Amino acid sequence: MFMSANGDMSGLVRFTDSSTAANGGLRVNGSLALSSLGVPVAGFSGISFAASNAVQVGGNAGFTSDGPLSFAFTGLGGLAATGALTGTSGTRIDLSHAARPLGSDSLFANSILFTTPGDVTLLTAGSLRAVAGLTILATGGNIGLASGSALTAGGDLRLFAQGSVNGTGAAARAGGTAAIGLGGAGDIVLGDLASGTLLDQVDSAGNPLGTGGIAIGGDFAVSGRLDIGAGTGTLSAANIDIGTLSADTQRLAASGAPVRIGNALMSGDLIVNSSLLLGNADIAGLLQVRAPGPLGLAQLGGAVAAGAIDIAAGAIVSSGLTARNGDLLLQSSTGLNITDARASGAIVMAAANRLTIGNAAAGGSLALSGQGIDAASLSAGGQSLLNAGAGSLMVGDIASAGAITASGGVVSLGATGNMAVAQATASAGALLLNAGGALSIVDASAGGNMTLTGGSINATALDAAGSLTATASGAASFGNVTSQTGGILLNAGGLLSLTASVGARTITMASGDIVLGGAARIGSLSGTSRIVFNAVNLQQPAYVGGSDVAGTYSLSAAELARVAAADIAIGAPARGVAGSPDIVVRDLTLGTANLPGGGLLTIGAGGHLRVEGTIRLTGRSGQGGLVLSAGQMLDIVAGPGSIDISDGNGGLGGVLTLDSPNIIAASLSAMADVASTGSLIARELRLAQNDGLVNDTGILRAGTILANASQTFFIQNSGLSSTIPDRRGFTANALLIGSGGSALQIAINGRLALPMGGFAQGLETVPLVAVNGSYALGSKVNGCLIGNPAACTSTGFDSRDTWNGVLDPSVSVSRIFTLSLIELRDIVAQGYPPLIDEPVTGAGNEDLWERSCGGPDEPDCGEGGAR
Repeated sequence: MFMSANGDMSGLVRFTDSSTAANGGLRVNGSLALSSLGVPVAGFSGISFAASNAVQVGGNAGFTSDGPLSFAFTGLGGLAATGALTGTSGTRIDLSHAARPLGSDSLFANSILFTTPGDVTLLTAGSLRAVAGLTILATGGNIGLASGSALTAGGDLRLFAQGSVNGTGAAARAGGTAAIGLGGAGDIVLGDLASGTLLDQVDSAGNPLGTGGIAIGGDFAVSGRLDIGAGTGTLSAANIDIGTLSADTQRLAASGAPVRIGNALMSGDLIVNSSLLLGNADIAGLLQVRAPGPLGLAQLGGAVAAGAIDIAAGAIVSSGLTARNGDLLLQSSTGLNITDARASGAIVMAAANRLTIGNAAAGGSLALSGQGIDAASLSAGGQSLLNAGAGSLMVGDIASAGAITASGGVVSLGATGNMAVAQATASAGALLLNAGGALSIVDASAGGNMTLTGGSINATALDAAGSLTATASGAASFGNVTSQTGGILLNAGGLLSLTASVGARTITMASGDIVLGGAARIGSLSGTSRIVFNAVNLQQPAYVGGSDVAGTYSLSAAELARVAAADIAIGAPARGVAGSPDIVVRDLTLGTANLPGGGLLTIGAGGHLRVEGTIRLTGRSGQGGLVLSAGQMLDIVAGPGSIDISDGNGGLGGVLTLDSPNIIAASLSAMADVASTGSLIARELRLAQNDGLVNDTGILRAGTILANASQTFFIQNSGLSSTIPDRRGFTANALLIGSGGSALQIAINGRLALPMGGFAQGLETVPLVAVNGSYALGSKVNGCLIGNPAACTSTGFDSRDTWNGVLDPSVSVSRIFTLSLIELRDIVAQGYPPLIDEPVTGAGNEDLWERSCGGPDEPDCGEGGAR
């Protein structure tokens, strides 16, 4: 079929299908050609093709007009040609299709070619489909596609517009290559775009340029889905906005604004050389973003997964990043905000400002740097390097298979499991390391306070400008530990081991056991005011002095020799085991190398304190000395146990303070006898016996003895005998007793030094003992009543024991029975005593002598003799 309206002035060709028959239409078995040639006259020239039913052409369909070319279809109307469909207009080409059924086409042909110097417009949602290629060339105008329009090519789809391709909501799909070219800085806007190969560009003649991508000066926007075939392509524009990008490898760059991609599905790499706003992404290869400068932005709002991730931008914000097969590298010239980051390899994040991280998990090493770091959770299969510059470093939970190096102005690291720290530095403030499992530290320093917590702690070097506190629920071991201006508090539920120097103004150590190694030096005389040892979690008594005792808290004499401070204190809580002491003190000697002359050694127990060794403090002066305190009972076992506080010359010196409701210094036998009776008289009589333990200086020796008790204060006699002058037990310049109750039983023995030399002994000692407070009736010093020393008599137990055995004259033995120098016998009255009429010159009165009788010159023993 051929129709034409040609001439000098082109005419108007109208093709209209007005069939009203059901499923009616027009079939042309051959070709169809319509032409309108000549100078067009507005309104009277051109070709108009309209149909409300299908028009089928068995060959080619050609439309040539020097004027406009228009297609108008309604409903099932459309044109289908088995050959090529060409449309050429000297002005413009328009197509409309009202009420087009879903899946139907407005124009269908083996190939379609539209060419015009004007615009090509699909005024309504029309559809052009070509079995092979589909080409639209608007060499002097725009290509406009109404929303819902579709351009579909089984082969290549080639679009060229001098201006723009405006197809918001429209779809363009090519089984081959989708090639779009623009004559100027126009835009490409489509709803969907699909290319079976890489995108390409065409010139005004429709020839492909082979660029492997599209580069335009305007905007490139595909609001729906952009599908690109295999290979590495490029896409650049002023602005790029893609709903879903599905491709192999693509390089994108936008010069005017960030590249926007709602969803990226890449079988290769996605490389963006500008700012990027990305939603979700599943990228098999590399995600790389380069958006330098302070205005550069990489904002990844959804879940982004790639084989590897490498982003460098002014600012980085992400909800979730996963590098499945490689490393995750993030570098920001401003700040960095990441909700979740995971990598099978290493994670490296660096920011000029602050890093804010929800979670970061690296299969390899982890490196974070910035001016401040906040992280809820971090994990690494290798080492962790955390550098917060002068800002704060705050990590809620870190799990690092390798060592951690952390630095910042203030540093706080937490771990639910183990934490191994190679180096931790808080340059301007506090350092906090908190591990639920084992905490190991090679080197840590803080410009402020330092706080360490762990199931166990092993630290080689610690240095804090402020206070330093370390608490382990299990064992703890420390090398060099220093607090420059504050105190040190070391707590261990198990064994506390110190192997090197520990220095601070005050040092407090609480542990289930303690070991001070041979190279350990705890405190110093000039720099440490007080050192405290506290025994905790005791199942057995704690031991102080003597040699080491396994299986319980033991602070040996050799270990205490490695301690130096102005004051030293040792304590243990009450265990509540009747008859068993909480602390046992054994042989211990401290001099001025460990404790200055005016310093105090304090040993205290919450319940029961026992001294069963010799405690010697030498070089004491002023108020320096020893304080022993116990919440219930303080006993010094006579024989193995004694206390000697001396001055620099070996004389009496310092102060011995005994503080407990009950104080006793006696043999174990005497302690048992005293405990078995409540009678103060019986107790005093028992304590008068020395049990063979003769010691003239006594059990206690000090310049001043202060005893504070509320129930009992007993010191057993250690003198040669139980006679009042012989009694010993303590030797001091002064003895002061503070009574904490109204019924304090006092039964003590000893002597006090006199200012002019010598000692007040026996009865002389009683008025020199000062008692502050009330005491029980019958309380005695050296067997003499404190309240009535004038009534003092020598008393003792009558011995009715039978002694059997042979005495060896070669063996010297002490006197068993008391020898009285004067004995008084009962005197038998001799009637009226005679008058003394002569001076007494002898030891007796001869008038009272009995006269003999019955001898020579003596009267008979009868009436005149004496009887």
